[in-house]
Amino acid sequence: MHRVPKNLKSIDISVILGISIFLFLVLPFIKVLPYLDGETEFIQDYELYTEGFQRFFHTVKSTHPLGKFFFTNISFHLLGITSISYTLPGIIMGIFAIIFFFLLTKNLFNLWIARFSVILFSFNPIWIAESLFSMHDFLTVTFLLMSLYFFSKKAYFLYAVCTSILVLIKEPQLLLPVCVICIEFVSTLIYYKREKKFPKVDSLLLCFIPLGIFLGWFIFLQSFHVDIWHDWLFTPTANKGTLYTIIYNLLTLHLLNKYGLEQWKHVFILNFHWVYWIIILIGIGVTSFQKKKINLLEKIFSHEQLTKTFLVLLLFCVTYSYVALTVQTYAITRYILPIVPVMIIGTAWAAYSITKTNRFLGIIISSIIGCVAIVSLFSSQDPLSLLIWGKRDILQQQFYNTNNIWGGPDAIEYNLQFLLLAKKRSDIILKHNSIFYGFSNCYWLRVDSHDVLHVMLRENMFYIPKICQVRN
Repeated sequence: MHRVPKNLKSIDISVILGISIFLFLVLPFIKVLPYLDGETEFIQDYELYTEGFQRFFHTVKSTHPLGKFFFTNISFHLLGITSISYTLPGIIMGIFAIIFFFLLTKNLFNLWIARFSVILFSFNPIWIAESLFSMHDFLTVTFLLMSLYFFSKKAYFLYAVCTSILVLIKEPQLLLPVCVICIEFVSTLIYYKREKKFPKVDSLLLCFIPLGIFLGWFIFLQSFHVDIWHDWLFTPTANKGTLYTIIYNLLTLHLLNKYGLEQWKHVFILNFHWVYWIIILIGIGVTSFQKKKINLLEKIFSHEQLTKTFLVLLLFCVTYSYVALTVQTYAITRYILPIVPVMIIGTAWAAYSITKTNRFLGIIISSIIGCVAIVSLFSSQDPLSLLIWGKRDILQQQFYNTNNIWGGPDAIEYNLQFLLLAKKRSDIILKHNSIFYGFSNCYWLRVDSHDVLHVMLRENMFYIPKICQVRN
């Protein structure tokens, strides 16, 4: 009844190429010690693994779901606690993300767009920057793509499984099952109005499973007097929790705050993103002038699964941008990761649409996309981003000054330069451990804009003693 879709068994050569590019870029950094929030998440996973849930929940007031720990726990158990075992689950999930990104795009559009999209996705700068340390947001992209693919194939049981894992990795992903339920509900009503009967509702019931799973997680947290994550909220409503803050923002129009605006700039401008969105607008313009037009309302009335999937994807992106990205916390670049696949699909679709209209213009647009993708991966040379954020030099590399007062330290994680920086820092720690009072007292190391090393030791507020004990 819940068989794996047939085209899951056939992998295109572009997927093999995409996986190869991804591994070529990431594997040289697999031994890098966790850095910034990667370091913070490592400590949490380490303590959960060594000390158990009971002790962990007595030391925190709020936390993200522990879905990520399921993967790192298996890796720690099989390979021991090393920098490799901590990063490896994320790399494996990255491979699955590439596979399902291709399958989803091919299912929604065509083979040309799927191939172009998966190659762009495999070396997308932010995607590569977040590929280390099995970060929450990186893992969510994999299960987001898997969930959407199984939904598009009407494999509702597999959709429910993947989406349940998704919401247990990070809370904002609750928006996906909510969007699915909304689209399914509207579609059911339209179907009833047209056919004078209801479709089978068993699939709709399966869509509620992820919400039930998260409710169980919430009840579990409450039994330990721990709340859903609300640390680092810079708003008067912070003490009332993230959910209250989101509702407050919606009702009082506090969506237009400086943190949300900073995130929207990351989505639409940062590191040549504006080029992609301009190309998407050109594609929309070209398509709108074609004689053959698609009646979207008519397709919705048809109860077609691919149309519903496309609408879910659009609704999720809109709600995620307006609800999740506007929460008053650090505007960290990795938070826009769920939007990146849509930007890439849109760019590939635009290139395809333009090529169909004018082959020569399509070749030029495709070449521009390729050049921009490569330049943005290795450097920070976007003139518009430099105009908005300025620049700063860290260890002989020029970054956009995104890690300002609103972005926080992790906002420099937007391309391969961050991996190079993390590797340099890792090499410094491993080379100079004895300088920092030995292994057990080397807690945290940061490099500022003047290339000065800053070290946090045992007596400071950062409880990070294990990081220097990790075997490289």
